[in-house]
Amino acid sequence: MVHLAPAPAFARRIPPALPRAPRALLALVALVALLALAPPAACAQGLLIPEDAPDGAAGPAARPAFATRRHRVTVDVRDQVARTHIEQTFVNLSDRESEATYHFPVPLGAALGGFRMRAGGKPVATRLYPKDEARRIYESIVARRRDPALLECLGRTLIQARVFPIPAHGEQKIEIDYDEILPADAGLCRYSYPLSLERLSARPLEEVAIAVRIEAAGALKNIYSPSHTIALHRHGEHRADVSYEECRTLPEQDFVLYFGVADGPLGVHLLTWADGGGDGWFLLLAAPPTAPGEDAIVPKDVAFVLDTSGSMAGEKLEQARHSLAYCINSLRPQDRFTVVAFNTAITPFDEKLVAATPARIGDALAFVRRLTAAGGTNIDEALGSALAALAPGAGGTRPAFVLFLTDGLPTVGEQNPAAIVKHVAAANAASARVFTFGVGDDVNAHLLDQVAAQSRGVSEYVRPQEDIEIKVSAFFAKVGAPVLTEVKLEIAGVRAYDVYPKALPDLFVGTQLVLCGRYAGSGRGTLRLGGRTAAGTREFVAEAGFPQAGGGEEALPRLWAARKIGYLLDEIRLHGKAKELVDEVIELSRRFGIITEYTSFLIEEDGLASAAALRESAERRIAEAFEQQTGGWAVAQAQNARANAEQSCTGNMNWIIQADGSVRRVSGVRRIDGRTFYRRGGAWVDAAVNGTLPVEEVAAFSPEYFELNRSDEGVARIQALGQEVLYVKDGKVVHCR
Repeated sequence: MVHLAPAPAFARRIPPALPRAPRALLALVALVALLALAPPAACAQGLLIPEDAPDGAAGPAARPAFATRRHRVTVDVRDQVARTHIEQTFVNLSDRESEATYHFPVPLGAALGGFRMRAGGKPVATRLYPKDEARRIYESIVARRRDPALLECLGRTLIQARVFPIPAHGEQKIEIDYDEILPADAGLCRYSYPLSLERLSARPLEEVAIAVRIEAAGALKNIYSPSHTIALHRHGEHRADVSYEECRTLPEQDFVLYFGVADGPLGVHLLTWADGGGDGWFLLLAAPPTAPGEDAIVPKDVAFVLDTSGSMAGEKLEQARHSLAYCINSLRPQDRFTVVAFNTAITPFDEKLVAATPARIGDALAFVRRLTAAGGTNIDEALGSALAALAPGAGGTRPAFVLFLTDGLPTVGEQNPAAIVKHVAAANAASARVFTFGVGDDVNAHLLDQVAAQSRGVSEYVRPQEDIEIKVSAFFAKVGAPVLTEVKLEIAGVRAYDVYPKALPDLFVGTQLVLCGRYAGSGRGTLRLGGRTAAGTREFVAEAGFPQAGGGEEALPRLWAARKIGYLLDEIRLHGKAKELVDEVIELSRRFGIITEYTSFLIEEDGLASAAALRESAERRIAEAFEQQTGGWAVAQAQNARANAEQSCTGNMNWIIQADGSVRRVSGVRRIDGRTFYRRGGAWVDAAVNGTLPVEEVAAFSPEYFELNRSDEGVARIQALGQEVLYVKDGKVVHCR
């Protein structure tokens, strides 16, 4: 889901809105866009390539090294017209002054009439090369420097500028501006800024930041990035700021942003992708108005359940009190609520639900302030008491939620986790969503996950180094204003299947629904998204196209695979392994390059292991995981599974949370045109390579090598991975080295 955190400092420094482009420029942009509507491929940020060393020296060691220190991008979007401003700061890592040539491969669709370049604050003379001549320049550099990465730039017009000598260890700042018209389909616009070539920097970037300001005449609904985690700050219905920022990193993928404009109370947009070889993939986005009236928010019933056992004493209880006070104060007058404190015994604020009037809110806050920590942990009775207060006979038919916070294992009353799960299911007559918060690592993650999963809630974990108040308050701010509950989706015209999440979540103000699935067939389809609103049951209908081949977003198969893997791992982890589920996890991980703690052997092995060996390794790791239901590793597994199950951008993939709460980044996996490549020693190996196919050896940088990438731009992108690459083409393995 889109993160609702405040925009980082860089995003808040977006300059005032640029004036709208003049009519002549719009006409030029429109002409270029008509000639090249395809989304920009990799290779639009500039590269600083050093000149060869003097005195006949040759080889990489004789050439000065440049690295990108900072890469900042600000984008001003007015409806479909985007103006991009780039600031790149390069540093000369060598001990001598050196000159370099700046290469800027022009994005498809960008208006050359709007192109401006400055170096060190001064205008720079540039030269434009058509794509055929640019290809010869790129191939010459690749052959001379024996670095294939520039092959990604083939097929692009090139703007080139000589950069004045850069002092030893000195900096050079280069600025670029260009304009483009963004492609749009059914009210959904796409902006792309390629970052992937920054991985060629001699060292990680100190800062990379992208800030996008969007203004639209229509109401902005869905704002979504399939590539990066973004911060989103809305300013009413027609303007929004989006930002991405990261430090000490080598970006590996391009930044992509979608925004949808729609009338009405709910914006529904669809992204699709099909490779022409079978069924396709889709991603559905749905978002409510930014600031709906109070009459559009569904009244809710909430039971807050707080662990006050002895282990909660001190700072934990103090933080829990503050977070609970925030939640209670956030209730609306039409809501009802109760509070249940528990340790060895159960202490309810009231035996029944009470209206969220100022007087009763004040009483509840006083009740929370008086709570102290002592005794054991009676989870079974606490949940039973909360669900009894929410039962239809006591509460009615409105949506019901339980926020359950505990820091320990059940030690009083029923202590068998399986029995507690059954008791919760039997007591949940109100079909309440149970949201569990495990505080620290001394919790039974399996128990909390199962309680949440069976009620269509979610489980959250507050690791020892995290703040309870921040995490609980942020969560309740997201779910505090429901606008569509008991959500159901029907798609007619094609057959939709394998949709994740399996249980569709409720839709709240400030959030958006992100659903991934597969479809069979092609043509026009009808989407019917329905559920309960404040005015009763309602259905929202939208038309969409499901192509047989192509579509808007190539990242969808991998996003879908990550969500399916998360679902399968939860099934295995919570209910026991099954051979067919383990096999499916391995196959999806291998095919789409999604590394989990159970399939990290895909990049750890020196060679391509047999299917039997892979299964044995995965089954062993999953069996070990199934035994760990408490402690740091169990909590980490729960967090990793949920991260996959809710995956909404490829930028979050291959980050594994470890037992101590730290994050390990898994490298050595790349996706090129729907194929997965793994780093094996010094080579990149296509996941489709196996021992049964014939092998053709091709010398890197030979005439045959360049002929291969001239004949197929897809091959050029593959060979750009490195000097040694193995990939499948025309029924054989091509081995370039």
